[in-house]
Amino acid sequence: MKPGEQTKLRREVPATAIPAGTPLILPKDTEVTLTQSLGGSHTVAGSFGLARIEEKDQDALGLAPVAAPSAGAESNEPADEKKVWDKLKEVYDPEIPVNVVDLGLVYSMELKALPAGGVGWM
Repeated sequence: MKPGEQTKLRREVPATAIPAGTPLILPKDTEVTLTQSLGGSHTVAGSFGLARIEEKDQDALGLAPVAAPSAGAESNEPADEKKVWDKLKEVYDPEIPVNVVDLGLVYSMELKALPAGGVGWM
């Protein structure tokens, strides 16, 4: 499921109202539109407004569980600024379905070698 896609919830699911942060229960068959998936949680929009569904409940959206990366896993790939920009474009504002890059919230990026090795970005 990608941002902008609609689906019906496959089961009743606990969620968190955005931006209030109050808990709510979304009934089975509620129509939702995915606005973003980030860090394992998913933001959905519907007649109830916006809500966040946690990774442990993503099966209600028809998504398979995500395998957690192994601790300390590192990539041997060289740093690639385009890949970082592409990932940032997957981060959506929770109130509107526009990514943070296109909103102009990320002004620039600089890749730097870290003293302990590897590359960081800022």
